[in-house]
Amino acid sequence: MPRLYVIAGHGNGDPGASGCGFYEYERVRALASKIKEFGGDNVILHDFADNAYASGALNYIDIPGDCQVVELHMDCAGAGARGAHVIYKAGFAPDAFDEGLANFVAGMFPGRA
Repeated sequence: MPRLYVIAGHGNGDPGASGCGFYEYERVRALASKIKEFGGDNVILHDFADNAYASGALNYIDIPGDCQVVELHMDCAGAGARGAHVIYKAGFAPDAFDEGLANFVAGMFPGRA
């Protein structure tokens, strides 16, 4: 069974988006922790203290070959905002994992996919 490598976006001085008293860096870490709780040993969490973009970690982290990688972010918008989305790297086509994740989040957060 493939494992999941989870990178929680922002942190280390970069709060990300904010709204309604919440900060993106804190919320995505809470979500990553919940994913780990449910996934157990099948989930590997990237160091929460690291902002992977600012540190350059995305260029050198050693991710096991059997892992899918997901980076968590949350958008901030007005009260009328709805939905969720999955972004994959330019030049790549979405695979079954990407499609499954997009369908899952669209089902949980209808209005945007």
